[in-house]
Amino acid sequence: MKFIKLLLLLLLSGCQNYKTPDFDGNNALDLIKRQHLMGDRYPGTEGIEKLRSFIILSMKKCRGEVTTQKFDFTAFGEPQKGENIIVKFYPDLGRRILLSAHYDTRKYADKDPNEADRKLPVPGANDGGSGVAVLLEIAEILSKNRPVLHGVDMIFFDGEDGGIYNESESWCCGSKYFSENPLLDCPETSINIDMVGDSDQEIKMEYFSYSENPQYVLKLLTLAEKRDISSFTKKISDPIIDDHYYLLKAGFPSVNIIDFDYKYWHTREDTPDKCSAESLKNVGQVVTDWIYEK
Repeated sequence: MKFIKLLLLLLLSGCQNYKTPDFDGNNALDLIKRQHLMGDRYPGTEGIEKLRSFIILSMKKCRGEVTTQKFDFTAFGEPQKGENIIVKFYPDLGRRILLSAHYDTRKYADKDPNEADRKLPVPGANDGGSGVAVLLEIAEILSKNRPVLHGVDMIFFDGEDGGIYNESESWCCGSKYFSENPLLDCPETSINIDMVGDSDQEIKMEYFSYSENPQYVLKLLTLAEKRDISSFTKKISDPIIDDHYYLLKAGFPSVNIIDFDYKYWHTREDTPDKCSAESLKNVGQVVTDWIYEK
């Protein structure tokens, strides 16, 4: 009886001491700035090669198991070489959460109000940089804190942002290729993170995510509410063709965390000063809370 009481005491003590790791929004913002300093990061540039090497090295330092997936695609009518980066953390844990983000940026700022700038590249601090920054910071957390239930897989998708408007099949080439050639087993859920750094953040329930997997979208809202994070809302957004869309087509239960109401989208003004450590913290902490639930 004394042994049983002692065991119960130890178990209760463990529950009381368990704390979800903190996501550092300032670190994530610094990671956006670091990407920005690499220069243009659309396919074929020196900048995307630098970023690819940086992501792979960072994942290995965080004890992730890294695989790359090369593919051919077309962007703006030109043939390109793409490379998805796939990472596994704690592969011994059978319940898997997949996190994804695209790391390429757009070659042309074709939504810029200044017509002269529309043939120049998008800096991609938020659109491209923010999702990568969140995943890199979560990888740091994973390297120091073993989850109780969930192993984590990550995919950094290439070739997302070279599409032509009103031609849905021209976007998300990396996730499309992965969905047809998956190198991971189907996870319990997958969360795509895109355009989450906007200082004026509002995360709506993306249409495809909510229609296919309402339970996971609502779980994100519940986790946000527990943290008093008000930027996750119950408004439903328009359908968005993003990397989660092709994961859904592959049978992966997927949701998209995105703030698409961003006035600097596909302009030259998508720069780090438009991003907020608090916004990155909001998203990163909610996802971290999901990973480390008991």
